[in-house]
Amino acid sequence: MAQTIVTHFGDRYQDMELVYEIEDSPLGTGGAIRAALENCRSDHAYIFNGDTYLDLEVDSLEAMWEQYRQPLIVVREVPDTARYGRVELADGRITAFREKGDVGPGLINAGCYVLPRHLLEGFTRGQAFSLESDFFAASIDSVRFDGFVTRGLFIDIGVPDDYTSAQAMLAGL
Repeated sequence: MAQTIVTHFGDRYQDMELVYEIEDSPLGTGGAIRAALENCRSDHAYIFNGDTYLDLEVDSLEAMWEQYRQPLIVVREVPDTARYGRVELADGRITAFREKGDVGPGLINAGCYVLPRHLLEGFTRGQAFSLESDFFAASIDSVRFDGFVTRGLFIDIGVPDDYTSAQAMLAGL
């Protein structure tokens, strides 16, 4: 239903130009981002998962980008990482991505990234791949990923019960 979004927003939202990248066939998270980054005019882009709500400290995140100019993955402390997978962080760098199932408190990938525009050019445009497993996890030993720990409200709305809860919670904001 991409046309519904295009029709609703058009080519501008407030002071921001909108450019749409619509897939002919599913490209996975990585393939879609790879294609969209070609429309980016800045040296970096903010990427957000569409099935989460994140109250993000954007000014602090941008300052971190300006300081280090390395790919940034926003992470969030949660009481139980079992549902999400776990991210390990040491001295500001991400050292490992763990699969779902680890029980207990820890850091998770919050579904927000700041990426250099040319980071995914090693993948062929139109090639389907997962940003999380085919790039992040596969490149952890060769690419520096810095972690930005957000304290903002994080709501995963990718499952029906949480989506219903989020509607009530966000209505009060």
